[in-house]
Amino acid sequence: MLFFPMVYKDELLYSVLARYHQYSGNENFKHSLNEVFGSSTVCTTLFFPSSISNLSNNLPPHSFTPNHIIESHTILPYYKPWIPLKRYSTLINKMLNEKGSDLYMLLGRTASSVKSKQSLYYCEDCVKFERKMYGEAYWHRTHQLDGVLVCHIHRKFLIMSKIDLSKRTNKHSLFTLDNSIETNDSKRIVYNRDNFKHLLTVAEQSYTLLESRFTAITPEKLRFFYVSKLREMEFVTLSGNIRWKKLIASFTSYYGESVLKECKSNISVEAEDTWLHKVLRKPRGSCHPLRHILLISFLGETVKSLLTKLNIDNYTPFGAGPWPCLNKAADHYKEAIITTVKITKDFKSSNPVGTFKCTCGFSYSRKGPDFVTEDRYRIGRIKEFGDVWREKLKETNKSELSLRKKAEVLGVDPKTVINQLLKDDQININVESISSDIKHSQKQQWLKLINENTGLSISELRKSNSNLYMWLYRNDREWLKEHSPKKIRIKSKGLIIDWKQRDIQIAELAKSKVKDILNEKKILRVTKNEIGRRMGNINLLYKNMHKLPKTKLFLESRLESIEEFQMRRIKEVIKKLMLNRGVVKEWEVIRESGLKPKYANKHKQFIKRRIFASYKL
Repeated sequence: MLFFPMVYKDELLYSVLARYHQYSGNENFKHSLNEVFGSSTVCTTLFFPSSISNLSNNLPPHSFTPNHIIESHTILPYYKPWIPLKRYSTLINKMLNEKGSDLYMLLGRTASSVKSKQSLYYCEDCVKFERKMYGEAYWHRTHQLDGVLVCHIHRKFLIMSKIDLSKRTNKHSLFTLDNSIETNDSKRIVYNRDNFKHLLTVAEQSYTLLESRFTAITPEKLRFFYVSKLREMEFVTLSGNIRWKKLIASFTSYYGESVLKECKSNISVEAEDTWLHKVLRKPRGSCHPLRHILLISFLGETVKSLLTKLNIDNYTPFGAGPWPCLNKAADHYKEAIITTVKITKDFKSSNPVGTFKCTCGFSYSRKGPDFVTEDRYRIGRIKEFGDVWREKLKETNKSELSLRKKAEVLGVDPKTVINQLLKDDQININVESISSDIKHSQKQQWLKLINENTGLSISELRKSNSNLYMWLYRNDREWLKEHSPKKIRIKSKGLIIDWKQRDIQIAELAKSKVKDILNEKKILRVTKNEIGRRMGNINLLYKNMHKLPKTKLFLESRLESIEEFQMRRIKEVIKKLMLNRGVVKEWEVIRESGLKPKYANKHKQFIKRRIFASYKL
């Protein structure tokens, strides 16, 4: 390649290739692609181009490295902080060396309800400035990001170009901005000026995110940050639960329904499984960067402040030190004198676990992160007792205190006191005496529990104090049996059901539910499970079907096999396409019907006949 166009700041790689095609004078797009990539089969993907290593190798010397092209001229950096480093490396590798066919899936875009823009956008003032400065305009990558409808530089609404991505049939096409300006004012979208403030924030924060060079944020760090901010805003209870209704109402009020709808992020107050729930609960999947931006701004932060705070090396989910020593046997109990904490990850939950060790030898750990101040005084597990605690153990052992009182003084349970006494050969103890004390204490607690809860059954008492019940069950089962409420057996009078009448009612209800299923906008298969779910009693249709002959006969006539369901879905899709476009193509029917290849081949003739019949109608 003898020349390559100057690459401008924030320019999409697609835009550079389009300008190269225009300069080269090539009549065919494939000729230009062959010159640039060394292959004419490369697709001109707008946002996540592939085969970038080939492009870099063909560029004139001292141009751009492949990584520079990805970081500065694609929109991949927009996703970088929100996805694991390993996956980001995989995406980079695919963009450098492969076709990149599964990039959208790896980014979680295919499953996201935030869909990509259906056109390329531009700013009128940017076009004027660039034509004056460079003699030509170019496609900005920031302007193409989801939810970005305002130019962050000129603070004006963007304009939709003539490039309709939904109708783009040639995967090798290259169009410059100068040739795609929308000249028909009537086709320009008019936006609500009241939404400008929030949409400008989205644009500014999206640009910051695109230009940032931060590494990935772990979901645990991110959730801890979000919940901490919500706690400051009083959206979290003392027990750590999020006040969802209050939060969603406040979030919706802050942005307004129209802004959230524009950003495909509106939420119902009554909903219990929205994108906001998924971000703030235990992270299980990816969330679109646009939604992170909306939440960050609502919390009074910026992308830069969040990324800076969460990428610092001394991050701790247990707050700032020093931390308290929780050795109840020490004079400095609850004083903040521990200066270091060792942080590991819990094997099952991946939550952070902090281990704190005092100079007195006492060491304890607990699972984080901390949400309230009281969390700092919580022990998950004692790892070492230390010399100070053991001296106190010897001292209390010589006293006439009861075992329970000794345990209270040492800050542990009675069983731990016994175990630690048995471990120390230098301490003389009467095991039988201690064991008798424990039994007596536990029995007294059980009798007290019964007296305070007269009328409760043994099952209910067990639930109210399961630890006490299980201890007595293991250590003195006979005594527990004698001193527990007796089971009261009540003979229930069986209800006589008129199955004939019920059959008529269930059959009518089933007809109603089948009608609802067939009238749904979303095409669903008529199955026994679906009917049963809508009736609120699936078991009835399985366990008692032999008593419901009319219902059984109706269901046998109306339930759909997989093939019948597919054929009905094909009919509905063809009908929908005819109404919307007036033209129906076989491949569109297969795609919209969600048919796998083996079923598509099976129904091919049926699809052709239905398409032909739809034209005749």
